Amino acid sequence: MHCCVAVIRPKEGPLSLASILAPFCEDPDLAALGGAVPEFQEDEDEDFDDEAQAKGYWYNPDAHWDWWEEGGRWEGLWGYDLAPMPLADLPDPETYEPTEAEEHAIRLDYESLLAKIERHGESCERRRPKSFDDFRRTHIRFRECAEPYAYVDADGSWVEGGVPFWDYVRSLPKDDYTVDVVDCHC
Repeated sequence: MHCCVAVIRPKEGPLSLASILAPFCEDPDLAALGGAVPEFQEDEDEDFDDEAQAKGYWYNPDAHWDWWEEGGRWEGLWGYDLAPMPLADLPDPETYEPTEAEEHAIRLDYESLLAKIERHGESCERRRPKSFDDFRRTHIRFRECAEPYAYVDADGSWVEGGVPFWDYVRSLPKDDYTVDVVDCHC
């Protein structure tokens, strides 16, 4: 599964994306380079491990991905194609207002949805919005200001299901941090 992960890092920091993401790699050797502590799992079906003096394998208990790429299928998620994106330029779903061209695209999407519903009826995938304004709010929230699946906070911790991304971002000094969008294969 491809997951959108946002990586928050200091604007003037020496850390690369690879070093920030390494502790969360499935490969225990790479994870260890990033500071993770691999664990040994005994398994009689595996080869004998000299270090552990048992049959089994090493794994990273903090693993979240097996490979990643910058941007990937999430390239331009927040309308910004360069990486890293200054945190100050990140759109906030509370205050975001689409450009005239984006507003036109939202209207076309709305009309297209209504036409599909007229042709094929409502379904789980195609429900009639209550109003254009309701559709517009949802569109803005999930397209222009999408919530990533997870994020790596400024302290280097993987956050999945904890403090919502947008609440966390609002708590940071905007001029001190950047955000990278990463496509992680989880």
